[in-house]
Amino acid sequence: MDDILRLYFNETEELIDQILDDIDLLKEGFSAEVVNEILRKFHTIKGSSYSVGFMKVGDLAHKLEDFFVNIRDGKEELNEDMIPSIISVVQRLKGFLMEISSHPQPQDSNLDIDFETGSTVQYKSAESSHAPSKPGQDYAPTPSAGSGDLVQVSEKELVRQKLKEKVTDKSIIDELSDSEILQLKKYIDEGKDLYLGFLKLSFDSDYDKEGKSAMHEIKEKGFEILSTITKIEGEFIVFCFILAPTKDEANIEELKKVIDFQKLFSAAKKASARGAVAPQSAKVSLKVDISEIEKIMNIIGDLVTIKNSIYTSMESLFASFGIQQQETIQKIRDNMSEIERKIKDLQDIVLGVRMFSLDDILKVLERDLITTANQIGKKIEVRKEGESITIDTEIARKLRNSLLHIARNAVTHGIEPAEERKLLGKSEFGKITIKTRRRGGNIIIEITDDGRGIDPAKVVQKYLAWRESNPNISKRFDLGETENDFKLPDGSWDKEKIFKILFIPGFSTRDSADKGAGRGAGLYEVKREIEESIGGRISIRSELGEGTTFSIQIPTAKIVVETVIFRWKGKKFALPLSAIRKTEIYPENKDIVIKIMQGRKIAEISGREYPLITLDETFEGNKSELPERFYIFIIESEEGKYSDIGLVADEILDISDTVMKNLDKSVINLKGVSSVIEVIGEEGKKEIIPVIDVMRIPEFVS
Repeated sequence: MDDILRLYFNETEELIDQILDDIDLLKEGFSAEVVNEILRKFHTIKGSSYSVGFMKVGDLAHKLEDFFVNIRDGKEELNEDMIPSIISVVQRLKGFLMEISSHPQPQDSNLDIDFETGSTVQYKSAESSHAPSKPGQDYAPTPSAGSGDLVQVSEKELVRQKLKEKVTDKSIIDELSDSEILQLKKYIDEGKDLYLGFLKLSFDSDYDKEGKSAMHEIKEKGFEILSTITKIEGEFIVFCFILAPTKDEANIEELKKVIDFQKLFSAAKKASARGAVAPQSAKVSLKVDISEIEKIMNIIGDLVTIKNSIYTSMESLFASFGIQQQETIQKIRDNMSEIERKIKDLQDIVLGVRMFSLDDILKVLERDLITTANQIGKKIEVRKEGESITIDTEIARKLRNSLLHIARNAVTHGIEPAEERKLLGKSEFGKITIKTRRRGGNIIIEITDDGRGIDPAKVVQKYLAWRESNPNISKRFDLGETENDFKLPDGSWDKEKIFKILFIPGFSTRDSADKGAGRGAGLYEVKREIEESIGGRISIRSELGEGTTFSIQIPTAKIVVETVIFRWKGKKFALPLSAIRKTEIYPENKDIVIKIMQGRKIAEISGREYPLITLDETFEGNKSELPERFYIFIIESEEGKYSDIGLVADEILDISDTVMKNLDKSVINLKGVSSVIEVIGEEGKKEIIPVIDVMRIPEFVS
């Protein structure tokens, strides 16, 4: 199974668990917030399922999404009788995904879950649906008696039914949990024998001790105990063991001396020696909670802080030593350098565990775009440009669905049908370009189409109609009452303001919804995921008739970051060194000319103009006077008239390796601050220094 599928299964299982929790909350009564959360999660499952080719899972999520859209919009009322059916559907879906995730080549062709409000949930067969044939697998769907129709049941139930055929006491198999059944299925698929063992002990005996002794002997004879079922028969306690040999030389005859047993399942015939091919050694994977990786990263961060503190203390101490101690001093410095190298090695290893290739996501994106275009009868060609980039796995998980949604919008909203393109003098094949690059310590992803572009007039018209039908919208999304509220002084459209409309929850430019778009759930969630969850930024550029570009900036994943610590008005701040293109000092650099344009100070350096911004504007929205002498950090920008912006500082204090710690935005939300670093101050005490959010700086330059 490739990394994308592994990511899909992990993410979808997590989302389904969250949906079940959300549905439980609805038992207490209707909540618009909870319904929106459920809707968002089904929207994500739908999109990611289609992207990996699980069309039936995507269709089911689409139906459930439709249902909750109707609930949200008041077209259908949610009552207590519906909730059990919904829970049943979601649980069945989760069970199905758990089953297919264990297959080397997972497919969803066996999924056929009916969902109707208030109905029961059943598996129905499709004639093309058959359980895949695997080594040692002798179970298959069986016709229902007298019906003439195939009854498709889950593979868990098929395994359970087949095992029941082998035993007299069917209740033994009923005692097995779904997870145990799945484990047995795995052994069957691998072509292993299974045995059912019995140990009958009197209540008068020390049955606990004897049972443990028997289990120890079973393992000694070369068998693994997969499941243990305990039953009471009159005055006796019966231990039932399901066993599998752990090695070819497992001693069957010796096992007979310990317990009674029968063969439960026979393996497929082994390949002949001449035709056998030695299996390749498989990679061993370990699923680790991301929080455990975070703990390791935090420890590495603490090590860096301690290392920096030791360096500072050492240099102060060495300054008082005489010449005779120079050899000792050098040895200590060499040892500290070795510690620094080892910390960096550890950092690289942990980052390697966390990293995910962006190319893998883009491959899925390309396939999905072509599939979407075929479904709606459009012709497209997809072009990828840029360098190979790896990103943090957690960021990849959150980013993937956002990219899918934006890319699908390019096909469904942006690219015109082939006939329309011909009339416009364009190629009948719409072009979608995906560019990736690094800039200023960030990763830039751009998705561009050469389609019809965004029509500002249409967006405003739709918004005003939507606003009228939604009188209770929050002030945050109340952007204007008339067309004039969306125009600049010269009468042209204020595109920056208009494009904000597209990110309002519940707003859509579509007249109707389909699998790809139209519910108003998508772009709002895209923006929220990218900006609030990932800490990135999304922007739109569009020209009517020419096309649209969605630009996404996301942070790179690093534990230890080289930062510039500086002072402004007596307070310390930090910037990632990678975000600074160059640094200038005024007035030492005689080429710098400070002038004022439209109320803003501009630094002209060697013929180029850089708007100047101070942290007073970032934090308080107030412009301040520049000091007589100051530093200018030239920071790269992706937006607006200026490609670079100058951030003003009083003085540079230090450049060193530091550990960035993210702020919990739900607890602390500081405007203009992305994270904090810990450093050891002049008195040996730990200091917390805010790191400037370089992605937000362009927002303050009008």
